[in-house]
Amino acid sequence: MSSKSVLEHFTVPDDFQNGNTFKGKCMHCGTLISGSYKVTSNFVTHMKRKHRDLYILHSENKEIQPTLTQCIKKSVKYSPSDPKQLEMTNALIMFIAGDLLPLSIVESEEFKNLMEKADTKYQLKLDLSQGQEFGGGIDNRAGAFVMYNCARLATLNKHFEDNVSKGIYPPLPEISSINFSTLREEDEWELFYNYIFIYGELISETTEQFIPEGSIISKIHTHKVCNFLVSLSRHLSSYYSRTHVLGENREHLLPTMYARLYLLKVTHQIMCHALSLLGITPLNQL
Repeated sequence: MSSKSVLEHFTVPDDFQNGNTFKGKCMHCGTLISGSYKVTSNFVTHMKRKHRDLYILHSENKEIQPTLTQCIKKSVKYSPSDPKQLEMTNALIMFIAGDLLPLSIVESEEFKNLMEKADTKYQLKLDLSQGQEFGGGIDNRAGAFVMYNCARLATLNKHFEDNVSKGIYPPLPEISSINFSTLREEDEWELFYNYIFIYGELISETTEQFIPEGSIISKIHTHKVCNFLVSLSRHLSSYYSRTHVLGENREHLLPTMYARLYLLKVTHQIMCHALSLLGITPLNQL
């Protein structure tokens, strides 16, 4: 209960002057209490001691009921086209892509709370996650999710080349000298056998009825390419969130890093080729 709201429980003389002492009559018990608009401690003490239930109830109601200003501040958000909304979204994308962070970071409650504290007007709508059900067609967000992961690989390669130029890493050796047996994560071999190895067969299945007998209508199963890209992106995103590709420049760590770089280089080439078959130009970087 605030110092001014407590006076709602007392009858104030009509002839008092603001700042002067007066005697207010308690509306609940008739007791006269001395005080003023500036010094209301006597009124508060009386309510606490003699009418504690009313005091607590009044205090709780004041805490629960938001002010008009609070309601306005809570409801007003940046529009999607607002320069500040766009600026913060672009900065967020560069933050994730620049450090090759998993996209799932924006879905955590901790991150949402951080953005809310940073700017209450910002609408966190960076949702490029894949749809969960593809039986009735691919989710609208899946296309952006594929493009994001393809650009992610391009950014990874660029980071490595930049670090080579700075002398942080030695150049990538020829593929013939790479020891792929250093790849020991299950995700890495699933990436190879479930996506890289079968890609040629997938393309053959996509165009198996390019010129069907007895018909002038070609049947090209482009949906197979789309589903392949979405599935690959899901696997790639999961692998990325658990694996640190660009490690320290130490002799015993370089063979594994080189093997992973080649694995992801081939994956990137396949994604770019599949997108080109769909008439889509992949992003060079984020």
